[in-house]
Amino acid sequence: MTEVNDEQILGALRGVLDPDHNRDVVSLGLIQGLTVRDGNVGFSIEVDPAQGAAKEPLRLACEEAVHALPGVHSVTAVLTAERAAEQAPTGGPGHAAHAGHDPMVQGVPGVKSIIAVASGKGGVGKST
Repeated sequence: MTEVNDEQILGALRGVLDPDHNRDVVSLGLIQGLTVRDGNVGFSIEVDPAQGAAKEPLRLACEEAVHALPGVHSVTAVLTAERAAEQAPTGGPGHAAHAGHDPMVQGVPGVKSIIAVASGKGGVGKST
């Protein structure tokens, strides 16, 4: 039996329409990370985070379309939703005005140097 290839899988997925956009999942760029090994197929379907649960029927339709191909033994499709990175807070209390070193802080009167000592080992029950 001939093993199924990426192009056959993408061809089957082109027959699955996203009802929200009335276009196929491949042309929408929703299919990511396609892998095929010994008739076992896996891929992810990238969706809007707000619509994750609502896209479950689309995931099932994609699995069914690929599973119908000759040479496919199993299909695992997962929905993935990537949120936009949150912007780091700027300014305000507790934030340095600029990246880099902290300004020099006045030391302890009469003490020239302070040495910090730490152990790199984990564990509990350390005594001081």
